[in-house]
Amino acid sequence: MDPRESFPFPAAASSPATSISPTDSIPSISSIPSLTYSTSSSASIVPGTPPFTTPIIQENMASDNRNKLARTMGQLAEAGFRPVWSREHGYPGTIPEDIGEYIDSNSYRFDELIGPLSSIFWLAGLDELVDAINDPAIALEDEVRLIPTNVGVRWILEHLFEEDKLPASMYDRYFFGYNQPPVVVMPVRPDPIPLQVGYQYACHRLEELFPANRPQRLPQEISAIRVKGDNNKDRLATKIRKDYLSKLGGGSFLYRVSTRAALAAMMAFFTPVIHNSSLDNELGPGIYTSDCLEWVLKFASVNNALLVFRDPDFRNLDIWRPPMPEWQHIIATWTRKSLSNAPNSIPQEWKTADIIQAPISQPASSKNCLPEPGEVSQTVAVSYAGCGALSASLAMIIWFE
Repeated sequence: MDPRESFPFPAAASSPATSISPTDSIPSISSIPSLTYSTSSSASIVPGTPPFTTPIIQENMASDNRNKLARTMGQLAEAGFRPVWSREHGYPGTIPEDIGEYIDSNSYRFDELIGPLSSIFWLAGLDELVDAINDPAIALEDEVRLIPTNVGVRWILEHLFEEDKLPASMYDRYFFGYNQPPVVVMPVRPDPIPLQVGYQYACHRLEELFPANRPQRLPQEISAIRVKGDNNKDRLATKIRKDYLSKLGGGSFLYRVSTRAALAAMMAFFTPVIHNSSLDNELGPGIYTSDCLEWVLKFASVNNALLVFRDPDFRNLDIWRPPMPEWQHIIATWTRKSLSNAPNSIPQEWKTADIIQAPISQPASSKNCLPEPGEVSQTVAVSYAGCGALSASLAMIIWFE
């Protein structure tokens, strides 16, 4: 099978009524072949390898939900906080301008919450962060921000920290849990956009942009541009396709958003940064990408960069496209919905894969203990060989400011 073929993922249940415009990176669901799920693996069974054991999803894990909040929308109003827009409830009344500028045709698919940080933090039970907004000694302001689905409110803390709005001690406590630094320690300062990168599309030698770059399998030259951020991700995606991707001469693309600090580290060693609160770990540690630009841009803010990979060559790699039972178990395992340690409960193909191509799960629901596939595909490099092949296809970096 050609590894560059679009991954066939099943259609998800319809979201609340909203107009969803077609895009180049999201094919029509009706045009995508359905997966035939079975209890057997998609790869042939190696002689002597124990068969995959269907996992036991424990009852007490059924309420686990990455989007779960500590308080309700009704309590938010009673406490005197501004309302927020949510994927589940919409907005109570006329949407104000500062929230409306974030809402686009994909909001009911990809956005969990949009609203003032004070309201979002209070809903999540992060009361110390609510107090920090009112502390003149802390640069944190009560600005409107977006929380994508499936990451939880604490996801925004890494962005606020890199924007120099959140003290390091508070970031460590809430983001890492126990005041423990990540395995790879990032610089405290935000890494600036290289001076050579301007508002005009241009090609640059990678070592000029990143003096601490190690060549590895990264290309010698890449395209680069700096652009003004846009809260409306549909509009931003359209601009990126028209003004920048079109200059790459076609091909198939994968995208990834990175903080500037993480990007500087990846240019030195193109591997995942792993810590105990990894937020993009549905399939385990790896470098996550997607062919859906609109989805990826939901994770972008100022001081971030968009990595564009063009026509990655995975032909000599072990690519795993898990069937439904294995996909559900891996997602449940890494999102902590399953505590099963039964022998042979992890598919052998997961252990040997270089690249995993699979759907991103639907927004978690407390009513279902097993994850369900969504309509956006993710491609994950999960080995040194996979990361090397992905890095070799890096074609463009777009810095947001």
